[in-house]
Amino acid sequence: MVVELLTLREAIGWCLGLGFAMVRFEGDAKVVIDKINSRQASDNRVGAILEEVLHHFDSHPGLGVRFVGRNNNRVAHRVARKTLSLSPTMSRVFYFQAWLGTRM
Repeated sequence: MVVELLTLREAIGWCLGLGFAMVRFEGDAKVVIDKINSRQASDNRVGAILEEVLHHFDSHPGLGVRFVGRNNNRVAHRVARKTLSLSPTMSRVFYFQAWLGTRM
């Protein structure tokens, strides 16, 4: 949950920084997305991060999030697979934006 929320928080900041007013985020972390959509920030494990994310959604009505099952989210699945294939013994940088550009 922490990684999912941190990733979403960073993506929101990136989109807002670029001036996007309307963005729909999609993800396969159902527990996280349900907490965001129901505005449940009381989870002690991720409360502070969740509150930040909820604040962004409340402050910017053009932002939204919805659940997409892993089988229907090919880009996320490819990113996850690529990340898992990186060798833990080597120090390599995975340039997500460049990699994603080759898939679009």
